Amino acid sequence: MTIYNYLISILSKHNKSLKNIDWVGCKNFIIKKELFYKHIKKHGYYDDEDGTCKLMLPYDLLIVGSDFWIEVETNEFKDDLLVYRSIPNKPSKKEDIFLFSTIDFNLEKLDRNNFYEAELYNKLNSGGNNMELYLECSKIIQKIQIDSI
Repeated sequence: MTIYNYLISILSKHNKSLKNIDWVGCKNFIIKKELFYKHIKKHGYYDDEDGTCKLMLPYDLLIVGSDFWIEVETNEFKDDLLVYRSIPNKPSKKEDIFLFSTIDFNLEKLDRNNFYEAELYNKLNSGGNNMELYLECSKIIQKIQIDSI
C-alpha cells in the first residue's frame, strides 16, 4: 500500500477526504500539498532491518484540516503510523476549579478524622490526577473551606 492510499484510508475512516486537508507542513512552515501527494503516491512503507515499518516521512509532519490533524507517530513496536487527531468540542458545562496540582497543597494539614478532609486526602494521594479529580477535590475544598491551597 502506498502512503497515499494509507492516508486516504485514514481520512475515510473519519468521514474525511483530501478535500478536507487545508495544509501540509510542520509547525514552522507549510509545503505545497500537490508536491506532498506526488511523493506519497510513489512511496509505501519501508521495512527496516529490524522488521519495523517506516513511512520515510519527517517526524514533525502535520497534515491539517479545519477540525483535525494527522501526524507521524511511532508505536511501541517502533512502527511508524499516521495518527488522526481531532480537535475536541468545547464543552458547554463550565466549572470552577481551585486546584490544578498537589504541589502547593499540604496533604499533611488535612484532618483525616474529618470525613471530607479524609476523602480529599485519599483522592489527592491516589496518583490518578486529572481534571475530573481536581474538580471533585475543588468541590470538597469548598465544602470544608480550606484556606491553604
